[in-house]
Order: sequence, then structure tokens, then C-alpha cells
Amino acid sequence: MSTVVAEPVGVAQLLAERWGWTDVGPRGRARVSSRAEATDGWKPGDAQHAVRPGTTLLSGRQVGDYAFCTGEGAGEYWELELPADTRVGCVILHNALGAAAMDRPHLRIESMRRDGGAKTYGTEYVGEIVFGAEPASLPLVVPFDEKLVDGVRVRLTGDGRLRLFRAEVLGEAPSLGGRYVLCRPRIGGLADVLNQVALCHEYSVVHGRTLYVDGRQSGLHDELDRYFEFADERVVLHSMESALYGDLTHRPHFLDALPMDYRVTRDKELRRVVVAGTRDVVSFDLDRPHDEEVLVHHQIGGYKRGSNGKMRSHEVWKRLRLAPRVRDRVVGVLEQAGDYDAVHVRNTDIQTDYERLFDELDGMLGERIVLATDDHGCRTYAERLWGSRLLPATQLPDLDGTPLHYAALDEQDRVEVNIATLTDLMLLAGARRLFFKSIDRGEKQGEVSGFSSMAQYLHDHPDVRAAVLGSATKEGRSADAARERRKGHEDG
Repeated sequence: MSTVVAEPVGVAQLLAERWGWTDVGPRGRARVSSRAEATDGWKPGDAQHAVRPGTTLLSGRQVGDYAFCTGEGAGEYWELELPADTRVGCVILHNALGAAAMDRPHLRIESMRRDGGAKTYGTEYVGEIVFGAEPASLPLVVPFDEKLVDGVRVRLTGDGRLRLFRAEVLGEAPSLGGRYVLCRPRIGGLADVLNQVALCHEYSVVHGRTLYVDGRQSGLHDELDRYFEFADERVVLHSMESALYGDLTHRPHFLDALPMDYRVTRDKELRRVVVAGTRDVVSFDLDRPHDEEVLVHHQIGGYKRGSNGKMRSHEVWKRLRLAPRVRDRVVGVLEQAGDYDAVHVRNTDIQTDYERLFDELDGMLGERIVLATDDHGCRTYAERLWGSRLLPATQLPDLDGTPLHYAALDEQDRVEVNIATLTDLMLLAGARRLFFKSIDRGEKQGEVSGFSSMAQYLHDHPDVRAAVLGSATKEGRSADAARERRKGHEDG
């Protein structure tokens, strides 16, 4: 099996790692149509050299929420030139994210063959697709039946522009002869999301299934492979739903009759996620095996403790690593922060009496303080109270009391908020001392927030934290060693 990708990253790289595909087209050249070059500044050429470092995009600059875009109108195209007689199994197209996905482009996919010795190409029809209007539209797979081609072209057949987030050409279509779990966490904070992932991972390990995680409806509102890597080769932190539908059998069975973008809501009486307009719970019995090829779990919160009695949102960190781009940013902030005490305050949908907490901490905190909070009012109060002792904060938007995981943000703002959230978590975990209190108001009164609990776990397990950061950076090891020395002096 083989894959042709101008920059071998993202889903194609992930598939290559899982099924042993090799790169047959490093000389492939991606381009967009001439009118696009004239009107939008795109230039043909080697797509690998056109990719900005740190992105997972194939061609052109990233502008807002898409990687590249053509001019407007029928005939505009994206194409990938290949060495002569390259065998192609399928093309995977990822629509633009955010508002740009509303274009609903009609696309014609064509194979390209050189006309004898000429530099021009003839084309042959392969298929047509229409992207949906949902932001972060599902990736669509177009089979090529392993044709021998000299290139691939994706062409507009109607109005609008072709905006793609990513395009991948695979030497052979994915083999679907396997058994899978599709985990789709629904809203919820980071702890809730990781509870769901850990729950499905436990089941997948026991029953020998490959786990796919679709994070787009989670509290992160994005594919999780943008932020994490998972230390298990049978876990794919990307939806790839179009490869999990088709002729495969599903549980729950009613999904066989629904489109991939079925809508859900939370049934307050059942306390479960159901298909909108029904009471059909989107999950399966996790206590027994099933014969269906794809098992779908689309739920929120809960399931906090595993069969070993330990918190799932804690244990899963033993297998998580921050994605390199995120890790570099987080580690940079940690190195600048140095030595400090940290305080966490959750005060949106669930609330903390932070003024009382700060009074209780009076005289206990050192000269350098990190505050992680989702409430701008709390931060303003802390700035007045602690002044220059308070270190600069991560940049979170003022959402007027709306929890971050419910906020309606554009794609780039969402990415920044997610990275800031992970930065806050690691700042809390890396503190000299960590302070928080149980929730004072709301439906979880008396409980500790899941975020505080995760921060405490990572704070108490520096080996896990170092692995998550890929670190063991020299600075991280030194900081942990210094902390252990101080603790020894205090105990002595």
C-alpha cells in the first residue's frame, strides 16, 4: 500500500503508520488553477516547499480557516501531478473549517494522463461529490480503484470557490476489514472529554478493536490529533467517519439508516445523548462484546472511574502526549514562568467563592503566583489583590460567564483557546504548590472540578507530566529535581 502526499502529515501519515503504507510520490507537485494564482496569489510548484512550518496543510498559505482556495466559478481546480503510471486507490478531501465550509461546493474528481510526450494532460471522470454545510465538514473518500494515473484533479462544477483544509492521495484505498469503536465525546470540559476517550479505549483494548475519536462535537470542538498523540497504535485521534460508514454494520443499529452528520441532543430525563427528536441513545452496552463492525459511543460526562477504581481522566494521561506544535508552545511558557505557586478557580457554570479562597491563602502564597481561571472577574480581583506578584496569564476571551466548552468561537480562536487551556493545565501541574477548593455553587456543589483534579494528578506525578510534555526537557527535569530537594528540606 502507498500514499502520495505533498507533505506526509495528518491523516495520511496516521494511516501510513497504522497500515504500513509507503510514500510513492515525494516528487508530486500540487497546484491550483491559473485564475486562482492571478487573483489570490497562489503559485504552482512543489507543495512541500509551499507549506508553512508547523502546519498539516498541503499547498499554499493558511488563510483563516482553510489551507488554500481557488478563484471563483466552474472550472477552478486543485491538482496533484504525479510520476507517470502512479497507482492511486483513493483521494481524501477535507473541506474548509468554519464559515468557509458553508460554500457547499460541487466537485468533479478526475484522473490525469499526459498526452503522449506533451506537457498537457487529458482527464477522465472518476466521481462527483458535494460537501455539506457543517463547519469542519467530514473528510470525504473518493475511490480510484487503483487506476494508473499521472495526476489527480479536483475541479469545481458550479459557482463558489474550492476551499480545502487538506487533500490526500492514497496509493490504495483503506482496507475496512476490521472492527472499530467510534468515540464521539459530546461537549463537556477537558476532563469529560478524556473520560469518554478512556472509557472507549478500555473497551477497545479488551475486545481487540481499533478506536477512532471524533472530537469535533466535544468541548474542544476540534479533531484531537491537533493537540495530542496517543501511545497506542490502535488509537486514531481523528474521525475518518467516511471510512467507517458505507457497507459496514453498526451498533446502535438505527445509525445504519442515518446520515453521517446525524444530530443529537441531551435527554434530561435519561441523562444520555440521543438522536434529536427521538429517545434513541447513541451508545452500546460496554459490558459485553458485539458482532457489529463499528460500535458508536456518542455521549457526555460520567463514567469517571474505571474497573480499577481509578479516575479515567487521570489514567489516560499515561498514554497522552502533547502534539509537537502544542508542546513547544506550552514548554516555552513553563520555562518563562520559572518557580511559582498556582491557584485554580472555576467560576462559570459551576462556581467558586474565590474571594474567600484568596483570603484563606493570604500569607501562604509566594512572590510569584499563577492563576488559572475561566472568569475575567476573578482575574481582575486577583490583579488588584496580588499586583506584580501575579504572573501574566494565558489569553482567554471574556465570554461573560459562558463556559469555554460551550462558547461559539471561530476556528482559529478555538485553536488558541484549546492551547491556552492545555497551557493552564500544565502550569497548574508544574507549580511549586497547587491550590484550589471544591465547588461552592451549581449542580456539582461540594465536588472538585475535573480540571482541578487532573491538575492535581499531574502535579503529583512528575514522571507522567514529563512524558506528556515529551520532556523530559532538561529544564523540566531540573525543576522537578529542585522541587524534590525543597520537599526533602521541608520534611527534614
